[in-house]
Amino acid sequence: MEIRERDYMMRQFRQLAIVLARLMGFKESNDHESALSLIEDSYKDILDLDLKSVKAMSSQELLDYLLKKKNMDLPSLEKVGELLMEEAYLYGNDSASDLFFSRGQKALYLLNYVQDHDQTFSLARKTLIDRLQKKLAGIN
Repeated sequence: MEIRERDYMMRQFRQLAIVLARLMGFKESNDHESALSLIEDSYKDILDLDLKSVKAMSSQELLDYLLKKKNMDLPSLEKVGELLMEEAYLYGNDSASDLFFSRGQKALYLLNYVQDHDQTFSLARKTLIDRLQKKLAGIN
């Protein structure tokens, strides 16, 4: 991997980490509207996707897009999975459980992909996956 490509992936990872940190602040202050707006802006700025595209893509199509078009590495994929998961939980707090289920399934798919392909086991990631699986099972 050349230096320019590695720098680009590190920049993506940092951007996603910053978004997740800001998102936690909005969640703590119960500002769901700002949190969802931040997520929408992040999809546009970092992933070059809008909410309609994210909704229309299957989990596999999203993974393929992130791997092939955005050239994401596993840590960045994990952050996108976390972002989708947080979005799902925001929708889960409203009556829009179909949005919770859709985003939750995509998050779970990405997180499981990372778990299966990462050479390092992550207990934190496994805990996120287990928690999300339980929440999704409760919706269905």
